[in-house]
Amino acid sequence: VVDPGVGTNRRALAVHTDNAFFVAPDNGVLTACLADSPPTQVVELTEPRYWLPEVSQTFHGRDVFAPVAAYLSLGVPIGALGHSVEDRVTVSLPRPRRLADGSLMGRIVYIDHFGSLLTDFSPEDPKQGIGTPAFEVKGRWIVGLSQTYADGDGLIALVGSMGTVEIALRNGNAARQLRARSGDPVLLRWIVE
Repeated sequence: VVDPGVGTNRRALAVHTDNAFFVAPDNGVLTACLADSPPTQVVELTEPRYWLPEVSQTFHGRDVFAPVAAYLSLGVPIGALGHSVEDRVTVSLPRPRRLADGSLMGRIVYIDHFGSLLTDFSPEDPKQGIGTPAFEVKGRWIVGLSQTYADGDGLIALVGSMGTVEIALRNGNAARQLRARSGDPVLLRWIVE
């Protein structure tokens, strides 16, 4: 639970999509989760009978969200947890910007524990140009998109399991090799042969 507003008047929500249930604070943390899978029902958690008997002002993850998730897993209907709401807090997600020359400037948004660089490029972004996509990170170019981590011996770009383009190093740590950090720019251009 990412909840810096725990104990404040921020709402607690349960969200149902076609694929999953989410239980979280209404602080925008679900924005990315719901971007590709819109909610079918959203309720504010107002029924304390589904919480622990004692609710701490500093640990709603344990006292509210975990019990509600457990009840959902046991088949309690989402509507029993509280009243429906139509609005929820969203945040703007980082997106690459188009440069004057037609290239796209994105960013590293996360580095996983393998040292792979997850970017804000969607799987569709490399298809927006004519030619072979090429990514520049920290002065190094990676040409083309690989299908798997085993497709190259050095740095590769591929669409990873998080649904974004990532830069990886087969049997190595791309972040360490490139001395890359979250927030570093990643340039996407297309090479026409």
